[in-house]
Amino acid sequence: MAEYITRRKKIIIRTDASVNLGMGHVYRSLSLAQELAGNEIQFFTGSSLPLGEKFFKKFSFTHKSGTEEDFLNLCEETRPDITFIDILDTKTDYINSIKRFSKKVVTFEDCGTGANEADLLVSDLYTNCNVAPEKQFSGIENSILAPSFDTIKYIKPFSKNVEEILILFGGTDPSHLTQKALQALEQINFQGKVTLIQGMGKENLIQKKEYQLNLEIKSDIDYMPKYMLRADLAISSAGRTISELISIGVPTICLCQNEKEMTHTHASQQFGVLNLGLGSLLNTESIADHVKLLINSPNLRKLMKERAVINGKNRSNSKIINKIIMYLDKTTQQ
Repeated sequence: MAEYITRRKKIIIRTDASVNLGMGHVYRSLSLAQELAGNEIQFFTGSSLPLGEKFFKKFSFTHKSGTEEDFLNLCEETRPDITFIDILDTKTDYINSIKRFSKKVVTFEDCGTGANEADLLVSDLYTNCNVAPEKQFSGIENSILAPSFDTIKYIKPFSKNVEEILILFGGTDPSHLTQKALQALEQINFQGKVTLIQGMGKENLIQKKEYQLNLEIKSDIDYMPKYMLRADLAISSAGRTISELISIGVPTICLCQNEKEMTHTHASQQFGVLNLGLGSLLNTESIADHVKLLINSPNLRKLMKERAVINGKNRSNSKIINKIIMYLDKTTQQ
C-alpha cells in the first residue's frame, strides 16, 4: 500500500472499457484504487460504454455510471483532492472543467490537448512530446500492474526448448489477432502446450475444437502471473499486457492492435519484445516464420529474457503511486 499519504484523501477515478478501448484502463484503475485503499475512493464510468460498469460490479468500491455532465456534477459535489482520468486522450476544456472542482488532476496515456492542463501525466507506454518533462512520468518503471505482480519472488529459469506458448491479446482483441496466432502455430505444427487467455470483453470466444493444437483456454483470470510464469514464449498485443510480461521476463512476439499501439515504446527489442508491427497487416505465414525463428534461436530468446528481467525488476505499484502522491503534495505546497 502506498505510504506517502499524509491524510485521508477524497479521490475520484474516471475510467472506461469497451471493445475498441480495451480493458487495460479499468484494470489499471482498480490497481490504483487498491494501492490507495483507506482513502475515500469513487469510480465513475461512462454509461455509453457499459463494459466498464459490468467490470466494477464485481468489486466493493463505490461506483457510478452516467454522462459527462453527471461526472462533472459528481466532481462538484465531492470536491475531490485528486481526480484520476484514465480514458486516453482528453481535451483542454474537459480537464479545465474538472479542475474547477478538483484540487489535482492526473491523466494516464493522454496525448490530447488536455494533458497540458493536467497537474501530472503518467504513461509507461510513451512520452508525450507536447507536455513539459517535469509534468509527466513516462517509462515502464511507471507502469501500474495488477497487485499480484508485486508479490512475485520467482522467475522461471531460461529453457532452451519452447515447451509452452502463451497467447493473450487483452480483454477484447478488436483486431481478432488471437485467430492469426493460433493459425500460425498450427502452420508450424507446434507440438508443445498452448495456453490462450481470453478477456471478458472479447465478443467471439475461441473454441478448443477449432484448432489442431494442445490448447488450453482460460477466461476471466484472477491470477495472471500463474500462466505467465509457465511460458517460454508469449504472443501478445502492445498494451499493458506487455508490461506484465516484461516484469516476469517472458520473451514476447508483439502484434499491435491499432496504430496507437505502434507508438508504445516498451514493445521493442530493448525490453525483450519482438514487435512485428500492425497485426491486421500481417499474414499467418509471417507470424509463423517469426515464431519458428524464436523457437529455433535459444540464444536470441535468452537475450530477450535477460533484457525483460533487467527492465522490469525495479518496478512496483507502491513506488509509482508514492511518487505520484509526493509530486502532487509537493506542487500543492509550492
